[in-house]
Amino acid sequence: MKTNKKHKSESNNNANYENSMKNKINVTTNASEKNNTSRIRTIMIEIIAMLVFVAIVLNYKTILAFATHNDSQKNEITTGSISAKVEEPHYTNNQIVVPNQEIAKNPTFTNNGVLKSYIRAQVYVPISNKVKYVNENEELITPNEEIELLTYHVNQGWEEVTGSTFSGIYEDAKGNRYKVRTYKYIQGGVEKVINPEETIDKTLFDTVKIINYADLDKAENLNIHVSALAIQSDGGTAEDLWTAFVNQNGTGIIGVK
Repeated sequence: MKTNKKHKSESNNNANYENSMKNKINVTTNASEKNNTSRIRTIMIEIIAMLVFVAIVLNYKTILAFATHNDSQKNEITTGSISAKVEEPHYTNNQIVVPNQEIAKNPTFTNNGVLKSYIRAQVYVPISNKVKYVNENEELITPNEEIELLTYHVNQGWEEVTGSTFSGIYEDAKGNRYKVRTYKYIQGGVEKVINPEETIDKTLFDTVKIINYADLDKAENLNIHVSALAIQSDGGTAEDLWTAFVNQNGTGIIGVK
């Protein structure tokens, strides 16, 4: 009987040991499953975080691309799509002139590009301090400084652009010096947008007049130049776009050939 009790006791102990091991295995398994679940959640959170980061990066690149696109749109002011031409139907080149003579010269401006544009006129008047002239009081004047050798009167609708960026003194490759002025065409109180193939309906001026010179060296430059500046009208106000033009070119004076 004692032997049986002992055997029974050992059987109970074995059963308790097995149950204990099962519980340990279950606990271990549950902990492992919890760890795996936690790891999966961590991986998922990391993946989501990475996706959010990628989305931010892609969005940042998109913002940069848009800004660059806008900048490139603003910088289209020198492309071939924008063009203006100057015509002078009543002007004759290489004329023989006399003092105080008035010459027909009537510059017109046309947008011959494919984009709506602002067009400005730039006039280069030759200057010199070597030419003696007779003033309105019939007095002979020897200039102490450079004077303009030709004069003109701007027609209604045209307005001179103020500020130093579009006016000043220009010297060409041959040493000829010019007084430079720039004009904009105003309609309704604002600078007019010129459509493709449209010609501004007012000439800048109609005549130029030679000063009443007393003596004039044949080598003296008497060439007056008129140039057209054009800038795309979309993308900002006229002043903002012309400021961009100056910033891109470093000046508002384009020069003469």
